[in-house]
Amino acid sequence: MMTASQANRENPQASANAAVEGDLRAHSAEIPPNAPADTAPAIGRRLSAELVGDDAIEADMLDTILRLGEHHRSKLARDSALVSLAIRALGRAIEDCRREQGKKFPSTADLVQFLAR
Repeated sequence: MMTASQANRENPQASANAAVEGDLRAHSAEIPPNAPADTAPAIGRRLSAELVGDDAIEADMLDTILRLGEHHRSKLARDSALVSLAIRALGRAIEDCRREQGKKFPSTADLVQFLAR
């Protein structure tokens, strides 16, 4: 029979996934079902991208227009706020594209064409 530490060495990703699932279950058990949404367990995802050329300039312009520096001191916090806003805007654009095209799941090409108009 294999010990837990041996299993962790053989499949570290499965071990990490199990630990995360356990943490989420434990945290979820502490939250009453009718609790406000802001008490839900925080689930994170790290995104990494290097913007160059026009995209970098546009990101800097958006940072300035939105005055992200006034509310977020670090570059990481400003970038996180900008990406969060971009994800929300993209979600709205997808919903608008769905309504206009009548497709439940528009393709990337459909969305690019929708945004280009």
